[in-house]
Amino acid sequence: MKYYFAPMEGITGYVFRRVHRKYFPGIDSYYLPFIAAQKGRRLKSKESLDVSPGNNQGLRAVPQVLTKSAEDFIAAAGILRELGYREVNLNLGCPSPTVASKGKGAGMLRNPDVLDRFLSDIFEGLEDSGVKVSVKTRIGCETPEEAFSIFDVYRRYPISELIIHPRTLSEYYKGLPHRDVFYSLLGKCRAPAVYNGNIFSPEDLELLLKELPDCGGKLKAVMCGRGLLMNPALARELQGGPPLGLKELFAYQNEIYEGLKETLSGPVPPLSKMKELWSYMRVNFPEKERAYLRIKKARSFAEYEAAVREIFA
Repeated sequence: MKYYFAPMEGITGYVFRRVHRKYFPGIDSYYLPFIAAQKGRRLKSKESLDVSPGNNQGLRAVPQVLTKSAEDFIAAAGILRELGYREVNLNLGCPSPTVASKGKGAGMLRNPDVLDRFLSDIFEGLEDSGVKVSVKTRIGCETPEEAFSIFDVYRRYPISELIIHPRTLSEYYKGLPHRDVFYSLLGKCRAPAVYNGNIFSPEDLELLLKELPDCGGKLKAVMCGRGLLMNPALARELQGGPPLGLKELFAYQNEIYEGLKETLSGPVPPLSKMKELWSYMRVNFPEKERAYLRIKKARSFAEYEAAVREIFA
């Protein structure tokens, strides 16, 4: 079994990935926050920094592209190939209303015929490029039953990996993933499948594997996002290793903080990112809610650092 780190926009940038890899090895692939491909443009400076091979040394990084244009996806894949990447992940799973309303991300799943033409153009355009295309997807927009016509489309193409989040677009991250649908889809997958959704503990993974029918080894990996932000040692625990320690958590979050201060200007950008990270890590300190609220309200480095000291006291 392999373990993938899902991209989380605003949090899992290159500073975060390097520190996480240092303290918690065991992630096989880190998927990068998506590049919003647009016609006729190169990468933005922020995107260039994030995909720079020099900023991703020592880990396997997979760039992700969000677009509804096959031409733009092919162009972005070409830029990434020049940087040395041989896999590009197509984002068909983002449920953000501002993304989906434009027919991007999970919004592309509304019309399987449009999806079919989109993928046909992509794979035709990249046929001799040496770039593999993996796909991160949801199972539909409104109902889980939509999944079967969507996956009939996926079967027609040489997708290198299919990362399946078994929720619909309308469900966002609410409720439980439709694992029964995921199990049914495994038999329809031409590509190796990756499970994504609500893996927060070794018990969650144990239950998934216990329920999993025999599908000829189709399940290649599990992808975690929120679970790894809450517990950065989750992959280690899933592999039978020790639980998260307080000292390593302090050192980990502090090194991320110092790295953000070095690479971002002023207090607002690094504090904003750390506040987002703490919105997940707070689960480790249920008795320190008042200190967490001070983190949320912090406007200066001094205020933030005092609140963090209080949490770890």
